[in-house]
Amino acid sequence: MDLAQLVTQQANLRVQCTVLDELEELGEAYLTEILHRLSVTVLEPAELYQIIEQFGMDKQALLLMRNTNYSDALAIQRHWDHLLRSIIDGEVSAKFVFFWSVRNRRELLQTTVVDLGQELGVTSSVFFPLPFLTETLVSFGIVSFPANSDVSSWLLNTLIPAGVSYEAVIDTLYGLIHAREEARWRITVSDLYCRSIQAYSDFIVFKNIDPTVKARFMANADHYVDVLNRVKEEVKEEKAGDVATKRDETVDRVDKLLKTLETQKKREKSVLYGQMLVWIVC
Repeated sequence: MDLAQLVTQQANLRVQCTVLDELEELGEAYLTEILHRLSVTVLEPAELYQIIEQFGMDKQALLLMRNTNYSDALAIQRHWDHLLRSIIDGEVSAKFVFFWSVRNRRELLQTTVVDLGQELGVTSSVFFPLPFLTETLVSFGIVSFPANSDVSSWLLNTLIPAGVSYEAVIDTLYGLIHAREEARWRITVSDLYCRSIQAYSDFIVFKNIDPTVKARFMANADHYVDVLNRVKEEVKEEKAGDVATKRDETVDRVDKLLKTLETQKKREKSVLYGQMLVWIVC
């Protein structure tokens, strides 16, 4: 067994130990044989996966599939869907005996996505299907928060700590604008798209200390301006009466962001020009 195989087996053993712990907590007599096998035998991944499937342990299924690089995209998305849906629908397990409020669900969704993003790795579109996860989070956020600003903050505070870049969040939200036919959805996601660029801009101005990140943002600034102008025109075309207020608010927000980006671009050009003069003088 080489080092890579040993690392994989250790990761699988951690999954097996977690499965054992969770089944022991159930305290059911009919589990005696399974518990004994889990405690005395290093199971092959296929057998361990069967047990995981039998008891609906979606998080452990995802971890096992990642460990073994079993990239069945449909199965992975099914596990993600069942895992997140069980939280959204308020299915209470033996571990959660508190009142299953909307706030509880939001916090557990956030913790689950962050933890799995860090463990699975967000760079894999198979194991961390960002468009699907983002759409699921946005759908729940829209009905559980009173305002889009709250949805945007919660979404970014979930995906960014999981390891997703601002660029990836922004591109994913843009791709979701037309994922559904409803005008309200298109306007809401357009608004979230705008807010995510604003959050990225604020991060660059107030928090970022990495010049390469700043350079990437500035390199994308013209692209963001072009796309925001297209988004604004599309939003302005929405005529449904029940979305008029949200439509106008979104158009105003896009206009303000466009001005912010133009100001930021000019400021960066001035800084670069100043640095060039200093370099010439020196």
